[in-house]
Amino acid sequence: MTAAQRFERAVSLMHAGEHRASLDIADGLLSENPRDARANLLSARMLHIAGRHAEARRRLDGIAVEGHPERERLENDIRVMREFGLFQEAFPRDAAIGMARARERAPAHLRAGAVADAIAAALRERRGFSLIRIGDGEGAFVSLGAEDEARFAALYAHNRRDRAQIWFGGAVDPNADPWISQARTITDAIAEADIVGLPYPSWLEHEYRIASITGISALTNALRASRATNGHTCTQLIHVELHNAGLIQDLLRGQRTIGLISCHQELTRLLPEAFGIADIEFHHVPGEKGHDHLLPDSATRGEHWPTRYRQIMADLSSRSLHGRLFVVAAGILGKFYCNQIRRAGGVAVDLGSIADGWVGIVSRPGMSADLHLSRTARPSAPPNDPPSDLALGAFVRDILESGSKTALDGSFVAEIGDLVDQHSTRIMAPEEMLAEAYQPDRRRLLDYRCGTGGWRQAIEGMGYAWRGVNYLAGMAEGVRAEARAETGIDFYDGTALPYPDSSFDVVFSFQVFEHVHDPRGALPEIARVLKPGGRLIGSVSYLEQFHDYSTFNFTPYGLKLAAQSAGLRLSRVYPSYDVFTWMGRRLLIVTRSRDDNKLSAMLSRENVIHEEFLKYGARMGHTPAEINLIRLMFSAHFSFLITKPDRGDGSHDADGDASRSR
Repeated sequence: MTAAQRFERAVSLMHAGEHRASLDIADGLLSENPRDARANLLSARMLHIAGRHAEARRRLDGIAVEGHPERERLENDIRVMREFGLFQEAFPRDAAIGMARARERAPAHLRAGAVADAIAAALRERRGFSLIRIGDGEGAFVSLGAEDEARFAALYAHNRRDRAQIWFGGAVDPNADPWISQARTITDAIAEADIVGLPYPSWLEHEYRIASITGISALTNALRASRATNGHTCTQLIHVELHNAGLIQDLLRGQRTIGLISCHQELTRLLPEAFGIADIEFHHVPGEKGHDHLLPDSATRGEHWPTRYRQIMADLSSRSLHGRLFVVAAGILGKFYCNQIRRAGGVAVDLGSIADGWVGIVSRPGMSADLHLSRTARPSAPPNDPPSDLALGAFVRDILESGSKTALDGSFVAEIGDLVDQHSTRIMAPEEMLAEAYQPDRRRLLDYRCGTGGWRQAIEGMGYAWRGVNYLAGMAEGVRAEARAETGIDFYDGTALPYPDSSFDVVFSFQVFEHVHDPRGALPEIARVLKPGGRLIGSVSYLEQFHDYSTFNFTPYGLKLAAQSAGLRLSRVYPSYDVFTWMGRRLLIVTRSRDDNKLSAMLSRENVIHEEFLKYGARMGHTPAEINLIRLMFSAHFSFLITKPDRGDGSHDADGDASRSR
């Protein structure tokens, strides 16, 4: 294989989330040519993602700039990568994802029903209101002060060029006035909006998995943007949730006249037909240039910024809009329209790509094929990008919609039925269980086989006193050296943990047991170092494919038996990523050698597949426990809470059976 082919293989592995393998190839290329610019940049990128920043800087120092045929471009690429490393040091992976999770747990974070109620109340009271959604595009233009802008100048300029290309093609210089002055006011729009849809944890996880420079930093900045502690937020996917639950349809049916800002003229016919609207005030805007292969010429033709934008803003600011509902689908400029509508007394709802779906165009990964309001055929997807997300969703939906009776294995119900949440279908991730379990007087935590300590910052942020342990022989050489350099990590022989009995209040195990060669031998050691009443919290592979020397996948019942044999008790299990998306995504990676497929965006614990299970359960009249059992049966992973009895007879433990009443 040539050097060029090996480099492309390394890039493919990076996009597939195989960062270690990508780094190994890049470093192999550098062993042959230490000043290879592309290999050094790729190696630095992987090292920054891994938190090995000093090594990454050394890679960048090794790039030969003098005499390079594209010296100016290369110097800029190096500056971007250096600043990406600085950004990663300031906002590492767990901190960024932790911000998203903290927002979701906050009292001010609203579900779809509460958001719909807030919109309806504003319409009844004829007062100004705006719901806007912030993603990587808006996050790229968030401005967090002169010092932050100066520190990450090259990185932010790179991000803004990337996003502006999607919106405007090459028609707008994203780093020059008048555009940049306007775009930076997105921070003000975020602060002023009544409800802001923010990036969700699994989106950030995806961007880290594919090592996206723009995605990681732009989404993190979207979360960093100023928002009052009690300012209402919701998921960035709120437009999809409102539609799937029928809530936006209910709001539209109650309106005699509405405003519409969109690239789709066709909606002025479809919306009245679907919802009985008598009149639509329509403002046409050119659609995103990056979607011109999906949108008709009439939708993308013209110049949105600055000409059309100024015309629409002048109209919206010239009169009172009290009591009028506006549906807005206009990219980043749509957020400014929403803000102006609010100031004029109108009610603005940022529905974004739902407007595409209403005319039968699937413009986003994970979008349902059933959004369309017409019966006209939907355009086919590009030949190299099959609509696998739609096909998969339709496959599961068709099976569930045709179901007439639920038949679960009797032993599964008998053995696991009491271990799922009895009252709620909310999925709890391991880190959420950790946060819930925290007690100031029971805070000593062991991160079991912690690797390089990637969870440390998030766990310490919860208040725990963190300690990590690794099986030395089970680690790759490079990772082993990095782990040795990290304070707070111990090493053991894979058999006896190097701690006295009853040393820890909590043991955390995130996707580890599938890689342990003797899990039944490992659990008694964990039980030994746990204090009475202690907890083992984590997640494990169930229906996942072979990966990274995996040895055993647990069933919930198998984990229950293994825990019992170690003197522990499996107290709670939660479903996780659905197996259909997980396996389909892996099949696409295997057959296409890249991770940028539509199923990657569906990798979340509560995606459209899980929504179909919820709808099926509601139709069948199932209890939350029954729905949870069905979802658990079809999960690639599951999360668990295992407890150590307070006394040897196992009559009581610190699970807190009160937690079952949530």
